[in-house]
Amino acid sequence: MKKIHVFGVFFLLIFMISCQSTSFFFNESENETYTELQIKSNGTFIEYVYFNVQDSLMADDYGNVIGGSYEQIGDTLFLVYGSVTEKSVINEVYLKKGNDLIKLEPITYSHHYLNMVFAQGKSPKLRALTNYESIRWREGF
Repeated sequence: MKKIHVFGVFFLLIFMISCQSTSFFFNESENETYTELQIKSNGTFIEYVYFNVQDSLMADDYGNVIGGSYEQIGDTLFLVYGSVTEKSVINEVYLKKGNDLIKLEPITYSHHYLNMVFAQGKSPKLRALTNYESIRWREGF
């Protein structure tokens, strides 16, 4: 009986950890804009946008963080960005292809283009910035 209790506690612990998991996706644009998309298991997402690695030499806060909620239906991911007014809500559509995400629509920022591929994993160049821990991310755009 004791083994069953130990197994039950172990299974519950694994279940709780998996419920709090986050999937990371990133893109590096040709203009050195780094985007990291974090999809959380609770139905929300956070997107970190850093505009140029050279700017890190001039300012500690040249990055934006935006977030919202998402819904996944089959291999399609729908992001709904939170906003100040209901009229300015932005929606994005991604297609999951293997481990990656492909942006289908719309172009929401100057560095976002259609068929943009977000590779699975944390953004290596963004997180390698010497000032990554000290960036004062600005909310919204």
